[in-house]
Amino acid sequence: MPRTNIARFTAHSKVISRGRFDVTFVDGSWIALGSLSRERMERFVAVFNQGV
Repeated sequence: MPRTNIARFTAHSKVISRGRFDVTFVDGSWIALGSLSRERMERFVAVFNQGV
């Protein structure tokens, strides 16, 4: 999928979930994904949101 179709990644709080994050698309739809490692998920979200 082209990166231009993705609006943002949002990490969930540590209280809610260890490694869950949402991917929101430009059309408003979204999907919840997860990682077994919270640190890995946080890096992934940060890199995407920085535009790297």
